[in-house]
Amino acid sequence: MSFTVNARVKNENAYSLKLKPCHVNVYLQDQLVGKVYVDKKVKINRKSESSLSFPLRAALEDGALLTMLRLSLQKEISVRVQGKLRLGASILSGRFAIDTSRVISGNQLKLAIPK
Repeated sequence: MSFTVNARVKNENAYSLKLKPCHVNVYLQDQLVGKVYVDKKVKINRKSESSLSFPLRAALEDGALLTMLRLSLQKEISVRVQGKLRLGASILSGRFAIDTSRVISGNQLKLAIPK
């Protein structure tokens, strides 16, 4: 499944950054539902705050749609994104761990389920 994300990004560094191809795991209520892949480089301009739009690809685990439908009936759902992002600046690059959680309403999950 492919989709486009619009994100507000702030780079306070004196150099541009590039988000390189990588993937992260996505969990709903501590259950793995799939992986999200960044397939193309995304450039983040130096000393700027901008709105970026970039394509992502998702690979769902077996039974993930059924899990998403079941969870969409709940009032609140815990969403966790965990993995390593590949970032580069000029000739330097590295992997940076990400492990963040957010609570969303079931209505937001309903909007994300393909019809």
